[in-house]
Amino acid sequence: MLTNFASAAPIIAAPTPINVSSEQDITITGSGFGSMSADRIGTGRLNHLWLDFAGGNLLQDSICTADQNAWMVTADGGRVADKYYAKRVDPNAGFDPDNVGGLTCGDGNYFGYAPGINGTLFLSYWFKIPSTATSGKNMRIRFDGPEANPSYSDFYTMAGIYSGTDNWFLRQASDKPGGVTNSYVSANELDRDQWQRVDMLFTGGATPSQKAWIVGKNSNNPQYTQDVNMPPVNNVAINIGAGKDNGNALPLNQLATSDYYAYDDVYASFTQARVEVCDANVWSSRNHCELQLPTVWSSTNATIKINQGSFPSGQAYLYIIDANGEVNSAGYAINFVPTISNVSGTIGDGQNITISGAAFGSSGPSTEIFDDFEKGTVGQNINTGAGSAQVGQWTSLDGAPMYSNASSLSGNNAMRSDMSTGYRVDAMMSLPANTTKVFGSWWVYLPAGNNFPGEGTVDGTNWKQVWMMDGDSTGIRDYVVTLIMQPSGCGTGITHNDTTGGVFTSWLPTFTMPKGRWVKVWYYVDGKSDATGKFDFWYLDNNGGIPVHDANLSNIVTLSTKVGGTGYWDRIYFNAYGRQTNNSYPMFDDIYVATGPNAQARVEIGNAATYAASTNLTLATVNTWSDAAVSATVRQGSFTGGEQAYLYVFDKDGNVNATGFPMTFGSTTDDVTPPSAPSGLSVL
Repeated sequence: MLTNFASAAPIIAAPTPINVSSEQDITITGSGFGSMSADRIGTGRLNHLWLDFAGGNLLQDSICTADQNAWMVTADGGRVADKYYAKRVDPNAGFDPDNVGGLTCGDGNYFGYAPGINGTLFLSYWFKIPSTATSGKNMRIRFDGPEANPSYSDFYTMAGIYSGTDNWFLRQASDKPGGVTNSYVSANELDRDQWQRVDMLFTGGATPSQKAWIVGKNSNNPQYTQDVNMPPVNNVAINIGAGKDNGNALPLNQLATSDYYAYDDVYASFTQARVEVCDANVWSSRNHCELQLPTVWSSTNATIKINQGSFPSGQAYLYIIDANGEVNSAGYAINFVPTISNVSGTIGDGQNITISGAAFGSSGPSTEIFDDFEKGTVGQNINTGAGSAQVGQWTSLDGAPMYSNASSLSGNNAMRSDMSTGYRVDAMMSLPANTTKVFGSWWVYLPAGNNFPGEGTVDGTNWKQVWMMDGDSTGIRDYVVTLIMQPSGCGTGITHNDTTGGVFTSWLPTFTMPKGRWVKVWYYVDGKSDATGKFDFWYLDNNGGIPVHDANLSNIVTLSTKVGGTGYWDRIYFNAYGRQTNNSYPMFDDIYVATGPNAQARVEIGNAATYAASTNLTLATVNTWSDAAVSATVRQGSFTGGEQAYLYVFDKDGNVNATGFPMTFGSTTDDVTPPSAPSGLSVL
């Protein structure tokens, strides 16, 4: 139960967003939350009932009973991939007016709780009507006594046919004399073969009432507001999948097994105080919301266990509703990030692994190239054409970049260029048509005692490590990443040769290219010519440094507007340009390029339990990708056999699991137990 004497709406005191993942505990601070005591002791949460059918368990709550032959718990066709839900499947076990085989939650016929005459019941559930639907009671709430007791009151929430048409609506009926009977509301139209969330609010007192609404359709003005002539709410039972109507129903033998009513995320509490995560930054604009599970509550803070529901990775908004139904009108932004639950396969170079989890995103990157240069012969030019790289291929060379074992980041070989032979000693790969989004990563090395290209010459240092172009053979419509211009190794993240195309140029605040150490460099660019582009740049110095996000630029021009430009990039060069210089031998290893709308999505392996703390990183190349599973090939980089490592999955927006998934190089497993979800995080 909850008491709240404040008249003002709750306030969430949080100036910055946080990253959250499914099952994570977070604490929200603020004011005006009210107070809440547990509806049930021993559940670890404050609300009375929660059924998400996790792990395929129908009777996951001890107060629920059912004829399990009447039900199937499955993830096939759920609200998200690998999201379990329950559906009625056996005509012989039920779907009749007497609720044979229904899922009943309560001690016997009751919840086993007595909120009293002024009590409140808030009930919410996700529901899907089959395409060959039959009109029926999808939820039945019993108050005050078992069915044998004439003082009981039944309230049905139904999927009903409206006025004999083929339109389906949320329907209310009651067996209590004086209650609501066959009440249809046109604003509550239900969509068949789609998941939708139904909320119900019962309140007692001098003027008892019941409200029902479909979230996202009439959430702000519930159409079903009725005086339901409720008795004292002394005991409550909930029947899920309560039965079909006698009329307006298809014969049971006409219903396919896959077409029975389906349920997910059933939530009940004896207060309307709750926490929700929604898709809009204003409460009145919400269309999709997921209820969160409260575990601690006071007037100034609430701890919840995150329920991601069917939200993908990315941004959503947090709301707190108090006992009076008051809510913070502006949502607090949070970020859903990927979650890894399991890894199977051998953790070794070139081996395939399968990563299971949630919120990876519906699809992954298009991997254009990965090369560790182990397929070539030392002293020979870099191969081109089909099969020239581990993934993808090199298109052409300028000059004679060669395979070398003088130094390497991974394996034995790397690409080495002798800059005394000319200013173009590079390897080029072609990009797919219409490329505007690119993620690139490479390790680069300049031996100690070497000169930067151009260092010590009349013209001075000039070394373009990576150079993207958009079709002009002169390269004037271009984009350069990491241009080294000073003998100290200082460089820019973005530059170009097009002086009229409006492309943004930015010096990197901290990046300095060292000599004698391998450095990992990676970037993401969203190519736009209308000042809505984006550029991110990171680096990692392997002298014990951690990843540095050195540029995070938005709303900039990243594609040339000069007449004749294609509006896309069509090729990319590595060791793209350097002034002709003696004693200058740049080396590159583990080059990776991905494109497409999900170019930034990827799998990485680090040597620390958080990505930000990792001092060594390597990419795995993606084979297949779905929201709940990724298949990838391990690229071991400079990790050694037996070394502890941690797995990370990034979605297309660059969100990553907060805690790395532990694994060991050289191990083989079918099931790796994940780390515990982080707890005690505060929304600050």
